[in-house]
Amino acid sequence: MQPIQSVELLVITWANTLSSFKAAKSPAMQKHKVRIRRFLKDFNDEFISDDDTLDTLKERRMAIAAQILGKLGEDTNIEAPFFCTWGCQIFLGKHCYINRE
Repeated sequence: MQPIQSVELLVITWANTLSSFKAAKSPAMQKHKVRIRRFLKDFNDEFISDDDTLDTLKERRMAIAAQILGKLGEDTNIEAPFFCTWGCQIFLGKHCYINRE
């Protein structure tokens, strides 16, 4: 079996990219994108009640992140603000920390 030539690989990659752009414009994906933006609005909400602690803030954010991301490992912490377009293509392992800005 011969290895794929770099030009062939470039053409395949470009075709896959174009296909992805077309899929991203589908009504289902547009609906998904709006859904993710709603989740991110809640995730990035800066309101902190008098009863909140760092742990409760983390629990709230990670519950939302679990609905956005493709995989969310245990003991993961993502600081707000956090932004993404689709979310489902992001996979985080155990003990991951993502700092703000």
